[in-house]
Amino acid sequence: QVKLRGFRIELGEIEAALTRAPGVREATVGVRGQGADARIVAWIAPEAGQAPDPVTIRQWLAERLPATHVPARVVVLERLPRSSTSKIDRRALPDPAPESATSALAPRDDQERLLATPWCETLGIDSLDVRDDFFEAGGNSLLAMRFVGAVRRLTGREVPVAALFRHPRFEEFVRHLHDADAGGRSLVRLRGGSGAPMILLPGLGGGLAELRPLAEHLDPARPVYAASLLDGDAPERIEDEARGLLSAIEAVVGPGPVHLLGWSYGALVAFELAGRRTAAGREVASLTLVDAPAPGRYDDVEGEFALEDLEDDDARRWSAVVRTRVKAARQYRPETWRGAALLIRGAESATADLRDDSLGWSAWVTGPLETACVPGTHESILSEEHVASLAALVERQLSLSPGSS
Repeated sequence: QVKLRGFRIELGEIEAALTRAPGVREATVGVRGQGADARIVAWIAPEAGQAPDPVTIRQWLAERLPATHVPARVVVLERLPRSSTSKIDRRALPDPAPESATSALAPRDDQERLLATPWCETLGIDSLDVRDDFFEAGGNSLLAMRFVGAVRRLTGREVPVAALFRHPRFEEFVRHLHDADAGGRSLVRLRGGSGAPMILLPGLGGGLAELRPLAEHLDPARPVYAASLLDGDAPERIEDEARGLLSAIEAVVGPGPVHLLGWSYGALVAFELAGRRTAAGREVASLTLVDAPAPGRYDDVEGEFALEDLEDDDARRWSAVVRTRVKAARQYRPETWRGAALLIRGAESATADLRDDSLGWSAWVTGPLETACVPGTHESILSEEHVASLAALVERQLSLSPGSS
């Protein structure tokens, strides 16, 4: 396991996926470069008579691994170098060949050149590598809205923001643009795996960027999805938000048990989802509520966001979405939940002013309710500084859940 730009990367997971790729006989993965220049590199040896293409291999991996796990370079060798003990000799693995300014690093066609301009303007950079990851390059949920808004204006297409979360690398975003579907709520896979999946529900803004560090700190064997709530108008009721997600969950992960975790506004959505999924005869293996006041405790939530990163039209739409969700949160009065739940609070969060360790949830959870506290404010508990503590509590809860495997 290595740590790259704040994310924990399981090199073994990448190697295992590579060995399943078409035409690949064996593979190994490592990190080359230092600091901001560090990149994941894969070395592969082909099956007899096969000639796997590095770009095709990266595309294949992008459909099966989180964006953070897709190698920046794939080097094809006749065979992997071995030591006298038959182990892969990592010191003998060649560096990727230098790439010139005229190589595939630069936009290669009219579509890439068209979209390179808003990409660079949004991120505040002069040029791009077509394999750059939007979020690794400094993007966040607000900037994702700004970039996709610019793409919509340039192309005249209703591109969903979720498309950028699914394909955060520039070349892959452009390549999959024709697949974009703006309709409905959707789940974005952050990591593959086996067993009951974890589904993360975002805050008032509906963006997924803030949830990526948490996903990377959870058990790497666990499949993790996040709900995309950035596209379209916000429903006026929590119940409607949850109803729109139920079919997406069923379609993507099936009828089996799921773990639900919601942060802030997402905790209310997770709570409603838990009740509705249980009523439909589906198993909720665990329910985790992260730093969220209970229903009836939202009168002090203002829902103000920094909108300076968005164009006027985007800012107005974003502001309207946030105001609608704040109103929905204030009006939400659900049925009680008879299952178990874990509530995690931020030690420096404004929710501490509620002077109630359960933040009011004890009135709504009639089953076992465990409360815990982690360092950080409402926002910083998801940051790299504190997210490991949050993830450890979540993993402990999941290990005790009957449907965790």
